[in-house]
Amino acid sequence: MQLQQIGQRCVQELDIELAISAYREYGAADKVLLLERYRNVEHLPSLAGHMALIDDKPQLACEWFLRASDHTAALDTYTDLMEWEKAIALAETHAPDKISYARQQHAAQLELLGDNGGALVNYEKALAALQISDSMFERTCKIGIAKISIRMGDLPKGLALCRELRDPLLNEECAGILEEGRHFKDAARMYRDSGNLQKAAAMFLRAKEWKQAEEIIEKTDSMPLRVQLAKVKETAGDFNGAVRLYEAAGENDAVVRLLLESLNRTDLAIEVVDRTRSQEGAKMVAA
Repeated sequence: MQLQQIGQRCVQELDIELAISAYREYGAADKVLLLERYRNVEHLPSLAGHMALIDDKPQLACEWFLRASDHTAALDTYTDLMEWEKAIALAETHAPDKISYARQQHAAQLELLGDNGGALVNYEKALAALQISDSMFERTCKIGIAKISIRMGDLPKGLALCRELRDPLLNEECAGILEEGRHFKDAARMYRDSGNLQKAAAMFLRAKEWKQAEEIIEKTDSMPLRVQLAKVKETAGDFNGAVRLYEAAGENDAVVRLLLESLNRTDLAIEVVDRTRSQEGAKMVAA
């Protein structure tokens, strides 16, 4: 039998001293250091639990820890296994100060799995069960509640939390959720609050909030957005506004076309053609 197998068998039989000798001879310093931590543990169920962990049998370890009434070790093991329902149940009876943190982790897991309802319940219960002030923990829970509330259609609740938290990354993520749900006006505001002005302008355009879109577009260098707004203004009959935006976007042919067809300003059209050397513009002037 190899030394590694001897060490493992000794761990299973709770023979710590022989296990240490075997693993030391084998050269497994990490195992030796780990085993030395438990060489003075006299309570056999606790020792069995720790040895089961070393033997990579966490479920068996939990069983032994519970027999030993070592609820902290059992809770830590359930946490490592991400078995949050068992961790929560154990915390509720033996470690009330750990309930909030177990629920928050369970909520995050459910959120990743797409169980928004379950995640929301656990985030809210995590906040309610918190026994000591922990601003970062509270913020983490509120961020989760904000995102899930918006996903589930409770926009007032989610948006109110976003305003409270003032987190640019949260605002951008929630803006994306709102955009997917076709809540373009709210998405625009959230993108604006996140600092993503180009997306904010695009959403205001989709929401047909022309004035707010224009205010933001003027703060960006996006040529496509200027062209998009110019077309809106042209359709609405605001030809001067459309000319200004087309010109800012470098769409000189569109400028010439509007000056000739809609504003009757051939003189200005000629100036644009002379300045830009636009062949298409020159054809329109000559027609």
